[in-house]
Amino acid sequence: MEQIIGIDLAKRVFQVNIVSAQSRKKANKMINREKLMAFIAQQPPSRIVMEACGSANYWSRQFRQY
Repeated sequence: MEQIIGIDLAKRVFQVNIVSAQSRKKANKMINREKLMAFIAQQPPSRIVMEACGSANYWSRQFRQY
């Protein structure tokens, strides 16, 4: 895995933080719900981490498609 994507889940806008495997910050973005899957699909193979909440299981299934 080249990078780690951390996602703070919310209702409308997600905070997405991307760091390299060497712990170097690459990006910190706010992405709305409609654009999140397109954004993830454009990323290289990554480890995705999220908070444990009610929607985390749903999103983990969605992300596995990519």
